[in-house]
Amino acid sequence: MIIDSHVNLHHEQYAGDVDAVLARASEAGVTGMITICDRLENWPAVRAVAHKQSNIWCSVGVHPHYAKDFQNLEAGTLIDLARAEPKVVGIGECGLDLYYTHSPLD
Repeated sequence: MIIDSHVNLHHEQYAGDVDAVLARASEAGVTGMITICDRLENWPAVRAVAHKQSNIWCSVGVHPHYAKDFQNLEAGTLIDLARAEPKVVGIGECGLDLYYTHSPLD
């Protein structure tokens, strides 16, 4: 069993090509994928991709690079979104960006 645990199938580079990407992955032996939410405004698109096939799941979250744009986001909001969507298998992206510092640490 091969599961790709971190794909961004909602990104514009896959627009109009998601079905073909999924087909190629299946042909290569990938049996499941977790598509990752990077910004809350992308959540509807991430969720929609997860519902394309039974072997695709998703996460909900905000990538650390974009933390500056979501300073008022609380963990409870992500937990509520996750609980409301059966395809969610994790909270993410999340964390601290201590390398690139696209968002200030505070």
